[in-house]
Amino acid sequence: MMKQRRGFAALGVVVLILVAAIAIFLVGRGTGETFHGPDEYSESELGVHSIINKEYELSHPWMRAPTSEIALNQVDLDLAQFYDLRGHARERRYFEFQVSMAVSDAIEELEGELDYYSGILASAFDDTFEKCALANEIPGGGATLSSLARDYDLSEGEPALDMDEDELVDLRHRCAAEASQFPSLPADVRDDLIERTLDSIALYVEEWMKANPHLVVPLEHHPGANRPFADEIIEFCQQTPDPQECAKSAGVDSDG
Repeated sequence: MMKQRRGFAALGVVVLILVAAIAIFLVGRGTGETFHGPDEYSESELGVHSIINKEYELSHPWMRAPTSEIALNQVDLDLAQFYDLRGHARERRYFEFQVSMAVSDAIEELEGELDYYSGILASAFDDTFEKCALANEIPGGGATLSSLARDYDLSEGEPALDMDEDELVDLRHRCAAEASQFPSLPADVRDDLIERTLDSIALYVEEWMKANPHLVVPLEHHPGANRPFADEIIEFCQQTPDPQECAKSAGVDSDG
C-alpha cells in the first residue's frame, strides 16, 4: 500500500505542476518591482487556508481522482479553463495553482508521527483500506485491490472476482474515502494529528508566500493587486518582434 500511496501522491504533484508550469517555463519569476505581499492581507482576503484544507484532503491516495487517467484528463480541462480566464480571475487561479504546489511540497516535508508515508495517519489509512478490501472479498486485500483497479488482471490460480474493472475502481475509491476519515483512531487523536498537520502545512505555505510576494493574489481585485501571470507573459513578450501582439494573443493587457 505504501508504494501506491507514494505513486499517487506523486501523480497529484505532477498534475499541479503541469497545470502551472507553462508560464513558469516561459520566463523567470520576479521583476524587481514592489509587490503586495502576504503581510498586507488578512486570511479572509487571501483564502489560503481553504486551499490548504482542500489539497490536504485530496492528497490521500485515489481521492483526487479514481484513476490516473481521469486525473490526467483533468489536467487538460484545468489548462483549458485557466487559459479561458482573463484579468484578475486568471491571476487568482494562477496563485491558487502555486499554493497547491507549495502544499504538495509541505506534505513531502512532514516528519515523525505526521509523516505522509509512515506516520500515524498514514498507518491508519492503510489499515482501514486493507480492511475495506478484505470485507469486499478481494483476495490479497488492499494491495490486490490497488493493482486490480489499475489493471484488471488476476494471476493464474487466484479466485475470480464477481466484478468488472469499473466496479473495482469504484470500490477502491470508496475504500479510500472511508480510510481518509481515519475511523480506526480515537476522534481526539485523529483531530489532533490532522490539526497539527494542517498547521505545519500552513506555516510552510506562509513562509513560501513571504519568499515569493510577487505571486500573492487576493480573492478580490483592487488597484495595484499583483498580476504575476500577466507580468511573466509581458516580460517574455518583450523578447519577441511584436511585444504588444504577443501579449494580446495571450489575453494580457501589456499596458497594465
